[in-house]
Amino acid sequence: SLFQASAQRLTSSEGLSFAAPLTMTNADFRFIVVEQLQAIGIEPGAILIEPETKNTAPAILAACLYAVAQDRDAILLVAPSDHVIPQVAAFHAAIALGLDQVAQGKMVTFGITPTRVETGYGYLELDALPKDGAVALKSFVEKPDSQSAAKMIEAGQQSPDAAGIVTSENVTAIKCTNTLLRSEHGDQHLVGLGLENIIAVAMPDAVLVADMSKAQEVKQVVTRLKTGGVHQAETFPKDHRPWGWFETLAIRGRFQVKRILVNPGASLSLQSHHHRSEHWIVVEGTAKVTINEAVKIVTEGQSVYIPLGAVHRMQNPGKMPMVLIEVQTGAYLGEDDIIRYEDHYARS
Repeated sequence: SLFQASAQRLTSSEGLSFAAPLTMTNADFRFIVVEQLQAIGIEPGAILIEPETKNTAPAILAACLYAVAQDRDAILLVAPSDHVIPQVAAFHAAIALGLDQVAQGKMVTFGITPTRVETGYGYLELDALPKDGAVALKSFVEKPDSQSAAKMIEAGQQSPDAAGIVTSENVTAIKCTNTLLRSEHGDQHLVGLGLENIIAVAMPDAVLVADMSKAQEVKQVVTRLKTGGVHQAETFPKDHRPWGWFETLAIRGRFQVKRILVNPGASLSLQSHHHRSEHWIVVEGTAKVTINEAVKIVTEGQSVYIPLGAVHRMQNPGKMPMVLIEVQTGAYLGEDDIIRYEDHYARS
């Protein structure tokens, strides 16, 4: 993922030494952060959870306060998790140059030469570079309208990106130009035919199709969906937990089907439900199941029934991930219908 690539760029190399990453994230992603970092062999380090989205400046401030509390001489390198930087050696060389300036008490920012006017962020208009290398700032335009941006392009100050096609796996592009096609699910194949300047992203629970000129307005789509009560705007198909993850395969009025993966040695909480009963069918690995006072081992192809109100727990005693299919039936199937009696992760 882009997050994993960002973390890998910030691992120690010749001439540079990095501490474990300090990650700022939202509560919904805290387990994904740990899982993805461990998957590429990086010690997760501290993870600070934002109580609500506050954009970049408050996140940096929180990270600074935490780092300085641990080490008053800490040097922070702030790295967004969604950047693509293919030339890692050049990036590290730039960091090394920046450290020389930090040693003199300065703050350092990194940037790249723009290839076009980007109306979603704003731009600087600079005079020609003098011989001494100094830069004279002529003006700054914050998020210009499209007409202003077009005038700059026509004036020859910037040039547009070259046309091209970008695809993920499970995608077929036929007679397309300047198009991005992405499938987020291995069992879902996305086909683009005769598309131009289009972004199409197929996710398990929703599909986005947009004109490339509207790419900066995707955030408005999420706001619109939330206002309309569309659950896909706030509920992820795959829900990551400290013990693994689950995803909903089907849901109707009185039943829900989930696929659940439990990491080796991990355990769900000891719990019960007021409104639903459950069937568990193990399809990979081995489960250790507690139902009231009974404890049993359930292997691949075997199943077990959890009656309404029974105190139960699921554990993976093996060394490989355990996967099971859970079928819930009842009048209410919400995730808040859980009474926890014991939990390894201190959840209430």
